Amino acid sequence: RKEDGIAPLYSGESLDFHMGEYHLHFIRRLNIFIEGTSPTSDVEDLITGSHFQTSGLVEIIKASAKDPADALLHAYACQVWAHNFMWKTLSPGGSQPSDFVIQRIELNFGSMERFKRKVSDHKNSLDSPQFEQHAVAMYSNGYTWLVDIGGVLQIMSTFNHQTPLSLDAATPLLCLDMWEHAYVRDYGLDKERYVSNFFDAVNWGYVETQIQELDRRALTSVGFGWKPYNK
Repeated sequence: RKEDGIAPLYSGESLDFHMGEYHLHFIRRLNIFIEGTSPTSDVEDLITGSHFQTSGLVEIIKASAKDPADALLHAYACQVWAHNFMWKTLSPGGSQPSDFVIQRIELNFGSMERFKRKVSDHKNSLDSPQFEQHAVAMYSNGYTWLVDIGGVLQIMSTFNHQTPLSLDAATPLLCLDMWEHAYVRDYGLDKERYVSNFFDAVNWGYVETQIQELDRRALTSVGFGWKPYNK
């Protein structure tokens, strides 16, 4: 429930503001830009029409990116998709990553801690910035992501409304909203405290499902059978 928040990342008031004002605004504006539609009060709903009538949200994002005339529609579609995705990757109190997820993180980043990288460690580190540093370093509005690109996990940030969907080979696995509206009610301008609470609210089960689906597709595409990782 929105009023319960997603502790410890978002209070109930902050989540209600985020979903009820911003996410819903993006949905309503997107629906207005799709001809023959009207605003909806359901944040999970997307009413389609006109030349996007048979298109899903991802298809709308990719198609509208090609035509400057659809720039505003593209921006709202990206915002709706990014928020829909982020809510799936979060849960109150978070969850513990399985051995499968930990092994995949370690394979790509060395350790779970190196993947997260504490904000306070960054000034004394010569390594490339990891998730928390990417997020805190955002000097404008945008998102920080964990993505899979060709079987390799990478961290990336996108500015304003942009998402990794603009890269055909990138599949998002995790997302943190770094727009000011996402944290200002609970944290003021203290982005470091906001980001430090993120991993205590991550739904690692959803991340695992995404990775396993990518593994299934990769093995199926080369003719191998596939079965889920046994925990």
